Amino acid sequence: KNFGMVAMPNILIFQILLPFLAPLADIILVFSLLAAGFGIIQSDISNIIFSTIEDVNITLAASQGCVVCGLLPEHPPELDLATNGTQIYQLYYYVINNFDQFIRIALVKMKYLFMMVRDYYSMIHNVGLLLFIIPIYLLGLIYIFSGATKEHRPFFGFQISSIVFFTLTIMLQCDDYHNRFVLSVFPIILLLAVKGLEKISVQHKNSN
Repeated sequence: KNFGMVAMPNILIFQILLPFLAPLADIILVFSLLAAGFGIIQSDISNIIFSTIEDVNITLAASQGCVVCGLLPEHPPELDLATNGTQIYQLYYYVINNFDQFIRIALVKMKYLFMMVRDYYSMIHNVGLLLFIIPIYLLGLIYIFSGATKEHRPFFGFQISSIVFFTLTIMLQCDDYHNRFVLSVFPIILLLAVKGLEKISVQHKNSN
């Protein structure tokens, strides 16, 4: 009885109320950012988030042509960028009016993010990274296309959406010098790989 008096509030708050309210709070935040960015509601929250430093803005990486943050190309791209409006509007303007350049450099950023190779790494370092990461991706893809994801559809949806949204963030900005950014989604990728390995193991066991 005494233990229940201590445990019940914890269960109510952290296992019932917060899991129930958290998705709603996320949805409200996303719609608020979009509404503020496009001027539907009067708010400077997007500018506060994306321009807290005077010499940094949301299109800085694009204007500099950065694939890896801090590494400037020899010849910066010539882009059509907006100089006024909110930060989200400026990002929207950049993507719409420089779509070919955006797609081209975004694909390079994806390669840097997921393959983790760098021009300034040695060949042995890059080969070692590829030998480590490619089997993990292959196992993850085996699980994704095996049809087994139907058993855990909500959790699988969370995993894929997390990877997709994080990748979009990197495509709109730049990748890290030492591959730290990919660590944000690497545990999810490892989980997919483990499930793929489990799928292969079960099929091999059943075939025998």
